[in-house]
Amino acid sequence: MRDVVAAVPFSGARSGSERAKAYTSNCLDWIKRFSLIVPAFDVPGQAIVDGEVAVVHEGRTNFSELQAELGRGSQDRLLGYAFDLLWLNA
Repeated sequence: MRDVVAAVPFSGARSGSERAKAYTSNCLDWIKRFSLIVPAFDVPGQAIVDGEVAVVHEGRTNFSELQAELGRGSQDRLLGYAFDLLWLNA
């Protein structure tokens, strides 16, 4: 995987090292919690992508379901939404 930034719940994420990172708005690295989502943000070079991770329940995002999914340590229902490419060095 190239240097990538991935989005996480509560905020965006960034990377500039040799491995992708996923940061919360509190600067916690959640790469393990989002290991199935981060590869989707594999772009040439280095990038900072802002977005969000969510769980969709009955057609709508549901924060309670997201918390429950994270509490179980599961990633099966997590969806990553990228809404801004803040920086790209390709």
